[in-house]
Amino acid sequence: AIKRDLSVLVQQDVLWQDVEQVLSADGYQPLFLSDYRGPDIPSGFKALAMRLTFVDYEHTLTDKEADAGAKKALSLLEQRFSAKLRD
Repeated sequence: AIKRDLSVLVQQDVLWQDVEQVLSADGYQPLFLSDYRGPDIPSGFKALAMRLTFVDYEHTLTDKEADAGAKKALSLLEQRFSAKLRD
C-alpha cells in the first residue's frame, strides 16, 4: 500500500462528510486528518487534510500510480467544491 496525504483549501462551510462522500463514491477511502483555520488561511476558507491509501492486490503499486490517484482525487474535489491544493 502507498499512502498520500492531501491538504486542500475549501470554503469554510464545506463539511468533511461531503468530501468523504464524493471521494468514496469514486472508490477512495479517505481518512480525516484535520480541519484547520488559522492566520495563514484566507478568510472564509479552511484547510482539510486527509490521507489516501492506494492498494492493488494484483501488483505492487508504483509511486507514479499513487501520484496519479491522488491527482484524480484532487480533480474530483476541484470540480465538486472548487478546492485548491494547499501549499
